[in-house]
Amino acid sequence: MEANEMAIQPLQDQNNQMKEEKMPSEDTLSSSEEEQPMQKSGVTVDLNAVMQGKKFKVNDVVHMSVVEHGIRTKGIYTVAKVGYNKEGAYPQYQLTDKEGRTGSAWVRENKLKLQKRG
Repeated sequence: MEANEMAIQPLQDQNNQMKEEKMPSEDTLSSSEEEQPMQKSGVTVDLNAVMQGKKFKVNDVVHMSVVEHGIRTKGIYTVAKVGYNKEGAYPQYQLTDKEGRTGSAWVRENKLKLQKRG
């Protein structure tokens, strides 16, 4: 081999070698590591939980953000019906607009803000 030629050697990934060295084998785990559960405490839904209070009543005037013709405006509505979603455990409302049309969609409480009490 000449002095100017470099010997071709296979590429070695030093990151993988370092990871392999740091990983302890299963036999060398300390007793405290063996006692820790793989999953921490969980959270469950209480089926007998108290219902969340409702902010609005029937005939309250509320407003929410509405997009009409690509422009965001403030829509003012009157609460027509009050309901409770059992699956999501939150209050929801059916609204009536200025012309008296009642929408069939239920709106979540967090989308609405109080304009005035009815």
